[in-house]
Amino acid sequence: MSKLFDKRINQLKDFIEANGGLDKLMTLDPKLYKWLRTKQIELRNDKLDIHQEEMIDEMSYYLPFVRVAGSIQDVNYRLSVLDNYRTVTGGDIPTKRDENKEWASFAQWLTRQKRAYNGGMMPLRIADMLRAAGINLGMANEGKLRGAVKNEIDFFEKNISNLKDYLSSVSPDSNDVAFKNMRYDKHLSTIYRFLEHMVLKSRNGVLSDAHMSELIKLKFTMNGKPISEVLLQPGYSKRSAYL
Repeated sequence: MSKLFDKRINQLKDFIEANGGLDKLMTLDPKLYKWLRTKQIELRNDKLDIHQEEMIDEMSYYLPFVRVAGSIQDVNYRLSVLDNYRTVTGGDIPTKRDENKEWASFAQWLTRQKRAYNGGMMPLRIADMLRAAGINLGMANEGKLRGAVKNEIDFFEKNISNLKDYLSSVSPDSNDVAFKNMRYDKHLSTIYRFLEHMVLKSRNGVLSDAHMSELIKLKFTMNGKPISEVLLQPGYSKRSAYL
């Protein structure tokens, strides 16, 4: 079991090295993707040993859209659980072995957030919220922090450039980036996924003002709605926009 587990982890590391992350894992290696998702479920159900928990946590942060602690709303909810624990028990931080499932779940969540912070993968706003609640996140690796920031900037600049090229190639009255057109244009599909990522970050409160401003200045629409509205509209989904 342990040898097979380590073999799969090494396969994931090789994939990350070759592809810069796990964004394409589901497409290029569906069996390995299914294995990782299964292990994530086992992690939540406390069925892994400590070594396995650490490895699955580390791999999970390379999947798209799961690298940060979550939305501001999610963090507020988690902190309300912590406040309840402190009020009821007089303690500081619950443990993963706590009989109260909600408190134990918080402890597991906090462990992952500390690893995210120390790996340079947590937005500063969320880190500030956790510190304000009296949570010690540890000492972040400065090199990883700088690397994470650089990767995020490079990712944005590459994709915003592609978006600008696309918008300049179409007439002003047809500058709509639409979900329904993705199937016809692979390049547009990549742009659309980038915009979905930006929308998600905006809804979660972790999209920088500079990046939001740059997107809004382009004055295009996404599924027929101005991008300024889409970035701020709660509950937006590509499915509802398409239907």
